[in-house]
Amino acid sequence: MFGQYRVEDSGSLRAKAQELRANAIRLRIEAADVFCDVVENAIRWQTRERAERSLQMVHRALAEIRRHLGEPHHVAPQAAAELSNMLPEVEVKARRLERRLHARYD
Repeated sequence: MFGQYRVEDSGSLRAKAQELRANAIRLRIEAADVFCDVVENAIRWQTRERAERSLQMVHRALAEIRRHLGEPHHVAPQAAAELSNMLPEVEVKARRLERRLHARYD
């Protein structure tokens, strides 16, 4: 059954897998950005513990995204470059929220 696939099919399947992984990473970056808004609301309206837990979740998500982007051949080079350009914006937002959290409670 698997022997019926040609070599070209293998390349197109690999490209499709890279495209799907890039889309998944893009969605994770967008989710981390949205979750920063949750952190902001937690800083404003919730307890310090809730805000810290939310911020930890953002940091874990960003670290996981960085790990995926660091894997060779995980995504196509162009997609990796695009995603690597998107990520710092969310990381800066998370650091800014962390400073706000500490300024409010320390």
